[in-house]
Amino acid sequence: MRLCLRRAAVLGLLASAPVHAAAPAVPPPTVTLAPSRRGTSATLVVTAPPGHHVAADAPLAAELQLGPLPWSAQTLGATAPGLVLPLPDLRPLPVSGTLALSICTDDNRICQPMEQHLQGVIDSRRDAVVLDGVAPAPPAAAPHADDLDAALAEAQATGRRVLLDFGAIWCPPCNLMAAELLHDPDDAALFEGLVLVEVDVDDPTSFPLKSRYAVGGYPTLVAVDAEGAVIDRLVGYPGESETADWIGALDAVTPLSAAPPPETLDPAAAGTWALRLLRAQQPGAAQPYLDRAKEMGELTGDALLARVLAVPTATGIRAAAAEGAPLGDWLWPALSMADAVPEVRALLDRELRAALPEADAVLAGDLFYALAQLDPDGGADHYLAGARVLASALTGDLVRDRGHLGFLATLWARGGQVDEARRILDGALAAWPDDMTFHEDRARLELDHGAVETALEHAEIAVRKGYGDNRLRATALWAEALYRAGRADEAQALIADTLQRNPRPPEDLAVRTGRYLDALVVLRDDPPAPAP
Repeated sequence: MRLCLRRAAVLGLLASAPVHAAAPAVPPPTVTLAPSRRGTSATLVVTAPPGHHVAADAPLAAELQLGPLPWSAQTLGATAPGLVLPLPDLRPLPVSGTLALSICTDDNRICQPMEQHLQGVIDSRRDAVVLDGVAPAPPAAAPHADDLDAALAEAQATGRRVLLDFGAIWCPPCNLMAAELLHDPDDAALFEGLVLVEVDVDDPTSFPLKSRYAVGGYPTLVAVDAEGAVIDRLVGYPGESETADWIGALDAVTPLSAAPPPETLDPAAAGTWALRLLRAQQPGAAQPYLDRAKEMGELTGDALLARVLAVPTATGIRAAAAEGAPLGDWLWPALSMADAVPEVRALLDRELRAALPEADAVLAGDLFYALAQLDPDGGADHYLAGARVLASALTGDLVRDRGHLGFLATLWARGGQVDEARRILDGALAAWPDDMTFHEDRARLELDHGAVETALEHAEIAVRKGYGDNRLRATALWAEALYRAGRADEAQALIADTLQRNPRPPEDLAVRTGRYLDALVVLRDDPPAPAP
């Protein structure tokens, strides 16, 4: 089962900005379009406010829409004005877009990167026009409480159920599930009885929904009735066939909200309900069913697996393996205790090797990764084996392969084939230049292998392409790269600015934002040493 628990925009063109200051805020520049004599082009002129100048060693990048013509370009701030735009033969000509640059005080004590959202209209061929700064356009609407309300209303009117898909742009199994199932026309009939709501878990508007349905790993599918009560949930992506089976069976499933009293159930049924409730992230509700199963004898089947998930122990894992419980259900709890319990390490090693001959290529990649975690001395060989078998699963259809590319690059890199990892990520970036995920992966790759300047470039782009929680994760990576580059002042200023701009969500919202803010504080207080 593929599950994301890891660290899941405007311009992403800055490469090495100067010191980031949290306060005081630097005023924005004046941006003017000065048409040429013939009016067929215009020069973008950026005038810093009094007492300030455009940073000379940081890029200045613009991305504009000139009527029907999209246009983008980049130069160093020192060469501004140095951006010349072609102008369509159209008047009035609406202009809108974004400018990214850094503005410094004349004493260079404070420099601040900024993104200025611009709009204006060119009415004549000769007159210059000042582009007004405007509030940034809101991002595409992400599903939130209002969307759920609309979905519930539709469900009530049509007799359908609602399926909430909690995912993130940076989450490989989320992308894989979207390509193979949710957005595949061949599977459209599967969703005819459902109202699908796709929830971007990094958008702050999703936080109440994530908290309400206790969502922590991605992807998570939560099926609810027309009142919003949980019917069932699936955490992770076990593959197209198994997920389709789960969706197809929803009509026949007794909703979790209608669980029978535990005292009315036999041990097997009590164990099944305990397991369902645990997988639904409801451990408190699961415990009476697990207690009921325990009352009636030795735990077996679902009850045994429920105990392993509730409180992983070496005894429980050994019993689950002996009973033939699916490896994926107890692999990760076992891996987490393998270092401390040699018996579990040996058992898990045997089970992983036994499972490999029957595993498909995607699962085999995960199994080889787990083997490498168990066997650090032979880890490189396991990573390479995982990379080769996972590469064999690629279809050549980039949309369907997208969910595998980041993990594949990780396997190649950990197996010592760093250039192959770069090739994979470069191909992904060519296909999806605005996906912060692959910039983040490339930054981590380069940072781990000493290419700090390249890491800085991609980490900064990841921050500019990110938003919400994924921007916070990318910011920590950018700050780490700055520290490693010996630019501690910039790293500290970046962290201070980020902490100032991102308040903690309310304590009653069970979301991860606080963890990412805490990670920035730890990085600030215990920074890494500069790279040798």
